[in-house]
Amino acid sequence: MVSSFFVVAVVLALAFAYVNGFHDASNAVSTTIATRAMSERSSLVLAAVLNLLGSLLGLGLSLAGTHWALDLAGLNSFSDVPMQGEPLLPPMLAGIVLAVIAWSLATWALGMPSSTWQAMLGAAAGAALSLGLAVPWASALPLVLAPMLTALLVGGAGSYLLARVIRRLGADDRIGIGSLQFLQTLSAGAVATAHGFADSRIAMGVIVLAASYEGVDLSRSAGAIVAMVGVSLALAAGTLVGGRRIIRTLARRLTNLATVQGFAAETVTALIVILGASFSAPSVSTSHSLTSSVVGSGLALGPRQIRWNVFGGIVGVWVVTPLASLGLGAVFTLLVQRLTT
Repeated sequence: MVSSFFVVAVVLALAFAYVNGFHDASNAVSTTIATRAMSERSSLVLAAVLNLLGSLLGLGLSLAGTHWALDLAGLNSFSDVPMQGEPLLPPMLAGIVLAVIAWSLATWALGMPSSTWQAMLGAAAGAALSLGLAVPWASALPLVLAPMLTALLVGGAGSYLLARVIRRLGADDRIGIGSLQFLQTLSAGAVATAHGFADSRIAMGVIVLAASYEGVDLSRSAGAIVAMVGVSLALAAGTLVGGRRIIRTLARRLTNLATVQGFAAETVTALIVILGASFSAPSVSTSHSLTSSVVGSGLALGPRQIRWNVFGGIVGVWVVTPLASLGLGAVFTLLVQRLTT
């Protein structure tokens, strides 16, 4: 017999996956919409299907164990604590998820891309502080800063260089616009797959930790498959709806994208996210990577192609995200604790 906490945790995890797909749909479709390589509806359908497949692939390859989930949720201080019946886990887990959902909706309303990973780590720190637990700042700060700097530097430089190379090939008639549009469709699909591969693990981690509270090792249970499918479907459903406010920011407000720039930005983004998700727990943000790559590919046409005030606002949101999420995590955790005791 499962507890009411487990049921609530699963519902929150699925809601989180849906909002994550809704919020981050822009990552896969904004460039194809901007360059008219695909219609908005077709782009969203393609992104939803490939988010689903990427999610199933990522969850299938991951080790759905407790320590893996603790790393994803930023709860490293619990690594040596038995999870079964741990009284602090329910309010912390619920508070963290509610905080990330709230921040995702707030940034969507502003039309600003932001990192779910950064929000999760900030919310985890806030939840821990609100309950008097120690926060491992020495390990937490690099997890926040390193992925953002990686996305900015590698995404910007990589897409700039790739866009310059493709423009040179196009000038020499070695590659035509029709071929580029087809390649851009493939690169958009790669971004959607990479996003599903990386971000589905957060929602799955919540379910794994809730199961651990019940004394169940989900990695050795048939329920793991049901959870993986549920998370993947919720992520795909959110993507299908699409957060059009953020799509407009990346597709039209940040720069004027041509097919060359769109393909370069998407290709570099997909590589960064897949590699980041494969070799680290909190992976490089898809939102950070794509935004930086769009700027880098736009710079290949000249600095005046970038609307720097818009980019400055986006970077400002990135800086504020872990701090705002820390506050939200603390507030929601204390609220949940008060309501349940």
